[in-house]
Amino acid sequence: MHIACTSIYQCTSWYLREQGPLIELGAWKGYWAYGLDNRGVDITAYDIDPILDPWFPVESGDQDVLLEYGQAETLVLCWPPVGPMAYEALLLHDGDVVYIGERPGEGYKAFADMRFFDVLTARYEHVAQIDLPSHPGAKDDIHHFRPLD
Repeated sequence: MHIACTSIYQCTSWYLREQGPLIELGAWKGYWAYGLDNRGVDITAYDIDPILDPWFPVESGDQDVLLEYGQAETLVLCWPPVGPMAYEALLLHDGDVVYIGERPGEGYKAFADMRFFDVLTARYEHVAQIDLPSHPGAKDDIHHFRPLD
């Protein structure tokens, strides 16, 4: 499935609501969680170093919080930081993954690391893409991945 949108939440909330409950790692200020929660999406947000006065309640936690969850929850990684967090999260999570950002070869601007994308390619099926409005030269999209059998 491939969808194009004119605003971030125009097409995302209905789709992501169906994938919930969602667990977002690296949520920082909780902007995405805030927007999705306001549209009825069941989401819990975590960040290794939550900031004061976030948009949405962001709990303290890194990828190890995934050990508390199972396949029923969908992992959300929105512009994950450069480094091992996103890769390590995939190793700890057995369910669906929603990645928001650019993919290698699409104007890749260094989100996560190549091991993350290698695991996605090897262990997951790309089941949906929602095009997001982006700045010129950027290709930020929502990508939904489902584990291979």
